[in-house]
Amino acid sequence: MADTQQKKFAIVCDSACDVPLHALNSAHVRLVPYYVCSKEQNYRECIDLDPMDFYVRLSATKGRFTIKSPTTKDYARVFEECRDLGYKDIVTLHASTKLFDSYSACVTAAKSILGVCVHAIDTKCISAQLALVLAALVRDRNNGLDVEEACERAVAVANATKISIILPPQAADLTRVSSKPYGSILLGAQALKARAFGVRRMFTLTDEGLPKELCSAPELHVLTGRLVRNMSLYGHKVGPLTHVEINAGAPRLLATLEKPLDTNEFESHVAGIVNTNPCITKLLGIGTVGVSYTPSAYVSAAEFSSFLAGDE
Repeated sequence: MADTQQKKFAIVCDSACDVPLHALNSAHVRLVPYYVCSKEQNYRECIDLDPMDFYVRLSATKGRFTIKSPTTKDYARVFEECRDLGYKDIVTLHASTKLFDSYSACVTAAKSILGVCVHAIDTKCISAQLALVLAALVRDRNNGLDVEEACERAVAVANATKISIILPPQAADLTRVSSKPYGSILLGAQALKARAFGVRRMFTLTDEGLPKELCSAPELHVLTGRLVRNMSLYGHKVGPLTHVEINAGAPRLLATLEKPLDTNEFESHVAGIVNTNPCITKLLGIGTVGVSYTPSAYVSAAEFSSFLAGDE
């Protein structure tokens, strides 16, 4: 993929950002995908395997897939391509190292590549949360910011961007995640109880990127009400918000999420919907819905919508 014009630095992101490939290509972001592995074949998500097709396959096979992280060679190859295009600096964004492990492969690869400086950032984010950080970084690069300032701003956006995700009753316990192998999650007592009684659980990520349960209820509308209340409290602290909806194979559930968001309690502008890639779908479970939100001063709804549509 050739850039239409030389930028001050290249941007690389892993596929846990849940941004469609065409949008990444349009924004001149190089994707390093996770692998979806079955007995028959290993697929590069977004490239060899469409997310919508994955929902069907995951349901049909009762989840008999594993997720593997990008390799050191994957990152080295991308870094060499960037160097050959004339870049001296590369900024890489990674999903929370508490849940995924693209970061370590990136750091190892960076040590073997001469002639380019790699700035690796553990965003402590996932899904639309990571996508919002990426959109801000793309905008800042396009506006001509130097790499050091752009990295500082990316970290600031990551720290200010929140996520609330509501898991289906059959989901495993995010608080007992084991990131090796990816998608291997132990079932604690709370998760077993949720399955037995049809209870949904709502999680966020802490400042360290660890899952934290906020509340649980059998009725989805109860949890969405709590989610919106949390957004309201945050909005009153930081001002107007930009929010992005998250869908893991259950778009009909988004209507229940959107209804309480239509409120005058606080100001928040919807910037779009992200459909989760296989690595996030495997982690959270089909039927997960949620919202990620950030101060509009960091990323406006118009900026993110344009980025997601591939209008860069």
